[in-house]
Amino acid sequence: MMRGNTRGEALTFSVVIPTFNRPLQLRECLNGLAMQDFPQTAFEVIVVDDGGAVRLDGLADLSRSRLSIVVLRQENSGPASARNLGARHAKGRFIAFIDDDCVPAGDWLRRLSENFGEGSDGLLCGGHVRNGLPENVYSAASQILLEVVYVWQHHADAPRFFTTNNLAVSAQRFLKCGGLNPLFRVSEDREFFDRWVHKGGRLKYVPEAVVFHKHDLSFRAFVRQHFSYGGGGYRFYWLRAQRGWGRLRVDLRFYMRLLHVTVKGPYRRRLLTLGAVLMSQFANVCGYFWEKFFGSPVEKSELTSLDD
Repeated sequence: MMRGNTRGEALTFSVVIPTFNRPLQLRECLNGLAMQDFPQTAFEVIVVDDGGAVRLDGLADLSRSRLSIVVLRQENSGPASARNLGARHAKGRFIAFIDDDCVPAGDWLRRLSENFGEGSDGLLCGGHVRNGLPENVYSAASQILLEVVYVWQHHADAPRFFTTNNLAVSAQRFLKCGGLNPLFRVSEDREFFDRWVHKGGRLKYVPEAVVFHKHDLSFRAFVRQHFSYGGGGYRFYWLRAQRGWGRLRVDLRFYMRLLHVTVKGPYRRRLLTLGAVLMSQFANVCGYFWEKFFGSPVEKSELTSLDD
């Protein structure tokens, strides 16, 4: 049974947006949601402020005439915790997750909704993420990495996942599965989808459901991001091993595929992108071993809390 909105109509989606000190990007995301070719009475927007310095009440007021918006706030705890908070307040049958620096295509919600029918509560749909800043070499490199990973998952014996900035799932089933693990500041998507599948859930790729990711990365932010991914990757594979679901296996064919995709386009652009991709992998390895040897053993021992 779906809970009603303030207009007395059933809600299909609750769109959950975690945000942290990015009011301009959030405004663009909200504008994209206001322009959806999906009935506005059939979805709500839940913005979760993860303890940012900029209050969002005024920003949300600007969009309330076009959208049904709820603004929640928590102490800074990371995006996984913020998404969980939004999910607990969701009134829609399904939750659609998107990030504050993403802009949905005009048919995003409609494309996602087309995949949900009777008996689809165990289905999780992940859409296609496109780079919204093609001139930024670091954003372009991140896009290449993401696309290679998505393709590789269909050909390799590896845990599948979608990024949490473009997916939809049954609200009830998401909460029943335990939500995202808040001890993961990054790689929470990989851990959740692995757990989702092992608990009987299904994954479906919906390339027609598009969001444009506008992550304006600098060199420092790019390196820091992939260093963090490496640390999250270690936690992920450590937890998989504890659960008996498998250990990390390095497949050199993935890296060959990555280099093959990278060496396209104008010569100078190829060199810059190749350098960024190589740097990302170096940072990833450094982050992995940093977490392995210097990570908090207390937090690591708590990662299995959702298995209880």
